[in-house]
Amino acid sequence: MLRTLWYITVLINASSLTEVTSDNDKDMFYENLEKLFERLPKYNRKVMLGAFNAKIGREEKYRPTIGKYSLNEITNNNMSSLGYPNLARSKSKCR
Repeated sequence: MLRTLWYITVLINASSLTEVTSDNDKDMFYENLEKLFERLPKYNRKVMLGAFNAKIGREEKYRPTIGKYSLNEITNNNMSSLGYPNLARSKSKCR
């Protein structure tokens, strides 16, 4: 946690499970991450850091989050079924 004169910044550092982990375990990981995010006061600035083992492709549904440019052609399983882009989009102040 970083305290400044006007606000508090909370750094959340996480490393997700690998691609060989079951989808159920991955879903639980992201649900717990979102619960942690929601427990923090709304007025705090939140920064998520870490290795999420994800490749976001150029699919149309991810454009609101990453724009139209990506290094990957398609999204791997870690992104398509987990909801991280939805978490980022729903919690972002930059819509």
